Amino acid sequence: MKKSNYNQLMIDVNDDIYKERERQNAKWGHQRHSHETWHVIASEETGEVAQAIQSVKGWAKPTDAQDLYTECIHASAVYAAFAEQVLEEMRASTNRKD
Repeated sequence: MKKSNYNQLMIDVNDDIYKERERQNAKWGHQRHSHETWHVIASEETGEVAQAIQSVKGWAKPTDAQDLYTECIHASAVYAAFAEQVLEEMRASTNRKD
């Protein structure tokens, strides 16, 4: 694959993740959770990725997620939200005067 095509894929995927983050913020508001809670939320999303993989493989049950790309974007957006909080916490701790 040409580098320009690879770069465009990165741009397209990251654009979809950004749009999903905007959708999540509109739906849930600005979320802040414990790291453990974020891990649970992200794990649930990762489980939906696994269900979509099962669907692609023909192993799915009727309740399994069907769209692998969409589930990857959802899981990535949750991890991005988690990372946003971690970065916010890191920046806040560096700005603290002890």
